[in-house]
Amino acid sequence: SILVPRVSDSGYGRKGPYAASVVVSLISYIAIYLSTSIYITILVFLCLGLCAGGRVCVGLVYMNEFVPLRYHNLTTTIYNLGDSCILLFQAPIYAYVPDWMAVHSVVFFIIVCQLIALLLIPESPKFMYANRRFDMARQLLKVVARKNKAKVSNEEIDNIMFEFEFMEFEVVEE
Repeated sequence: SILVPRVSDSGYGRKGPYAASVVVSLISYIAIYLSTSIYITILVFLCLGLCAGGRVCVGLVYMNEFVPLRYHNLTTTIYNLGDSCILLFQAPIYAYVPDWMAVHSVVFFIIVCQLIALLLIPESPKFMYANRRFDMARQLLKVVARKNKAKVSNEEIDNIMFEFEFMEFEVVEE
C-alpha cells in the first residue's frame, strides 16, 4: 500500500505495479475461499488491505491517464464512490448476509476482468512522456490512434516533437 504508488511513479510504469496489486488481490480472494481458519482469514484480509493502495491509487492514476482531461473529475468521483461503497457495505454484508461468499464471487469476477483488461491496455503514453521515453510514447500513441480509429497517420505521430524533447534538443544545439 505504501510502496506500490511510489514504485509506479519511479520509472517502472503504472501497469506493472497495478497488475501486481490485482494479482495479489486475486490470490487473496482465492485464499479466503479456501481458508478454514479465522486467523488465516484475518491475515488474508490484511493482505487485501495492503493491496488496496496499489489497486485504488495506482489504478485511478492509470485510468485517468487514458481519459480526456475534461472527464477526470467525473471518472475520479465515480471511481472513489465505487471504492467507498465497498467499504461502507462490507461490514453489514458480513454481519447480516448468510452467504457472503456470493459477494466474494462477484468481487473475484471483477478482479479477473481487471486482469484480462490489463492484457489489452498498454502502458500509459503520458507516463512514457513524463519519464522522457519519447519513442515509446510515440509507439503507444500509434496503438491508441489505431484502436480509436483516429484520422492520423503513423508518419504524423513519428513527427511529433514533445516539449521536453524539444527543450533537450535546444540545450544540445547550444
